[in-house]
Amino acid sequence: MPKLKDGTGREWPMRRVTVGDLDELAELGLDVEAVSEDIDRIAGLLSKPRAFARVIWWFVGAAVTEAKVEPADFNKTLDGDALARAVGAVVAGVADFFPLPPAEKAALIARLTADPDGSAEASTPSPPSPASTPTA
Repeated sequence: MPKLKDGTGREWPMRRVTVGDLDELAELGLDVEAVSEDIDRIAGLLSKPRAFARVIWWFVGAAVTEAKVEPADFNKTLDGDALARAVGAVVAGVADFFPLPPAEKAALIARLTADPDGSAEASTPSPPSPASTPTA
C-alpha cells in the first residue's frame, strides 16, 4: 500500500480505494474510473491545492486522526514539495485499485506520472547527478 510523505518527512499510510469509494472520490474531484485515461484530471487537482488537500485527506485522514494530529496541523505540512510527492502517492493509490498484474500497474503509474511529452516523471524530480553537482 502506498504511503504519503508530508513536508516534515513523516510518512502516512494511505487508505485503499474500493468500488464503494468511487462516488465519494468523484465528488472530491478524483474520478478514479477516468483518471487512468486522463492525467489532466490529477494535474487539475494539483492546480487547486485546497481541493487536492481534500483528496489527500481522504487517503490519509484516518491515519492522521489516529496519530492525534489535527487536520489544520496536517495541512500545514503540505508544502509544494509534499504536494508534488502526493501526486505520485495518489496515482499509486489509484493504480492499486485496478486489478492489474504488477508490471501493468507499474506501467500505469509511470504513464500517469509522466510529463505530457512522456519524457520525465512529473511528481518526483530526479536528484542531480554527482557529475553536475558543484564541488568546493
